[in-house]
Amino acid sequence: SPSTLLRVAQRRRLVLPGIGRVPASVDDVWTALRSMGQHWRWFDLVNEIIGGDEETLTEIAEDFVDRQALQSVGYTEVRWDPVRPAVSHLANASISVDAAVSAVERGLRAGSERHGIEVHQLLCAMRGKPGA
Repeated sequence: SPSTLLRVAQRRRLVLPGIGRVPASVDDVWTALRSMGQHWRWFDLVNEIIGGDEETLTEIAEDFVDRQALQSVGYTEVRWDPVRPAVSHLANASISVDAAVSAVERGLRAGSERHGIEVHQLLCAMRGKPGA
């Protein structure tokens, strides 16, 4: 959520594109996201904000389960590519792909135990290239 992205960007002191500074509000996060152009490019900025940090990936995974619980979901899956959020150029940080998967697993497990929701992660590989 934009409020989670704000919290993470502030904690990590990330200067976001489109505003040229650390965001001070959710409106700043929206401005930065919109500056990316096409909606699908917003994911690039989201990955830059959350990437390269195990603590953040764990937090994001827990938040995902919390949001599912608010909707009375009993079973959920998250499909994601662990390569991209293993790196953040904005934060000049990186972790291994294995560390990213483990961090998300910790967050999903914590949320699952807290809410009694069955949660699984589906790993995929996003090539970012047109099909051959």
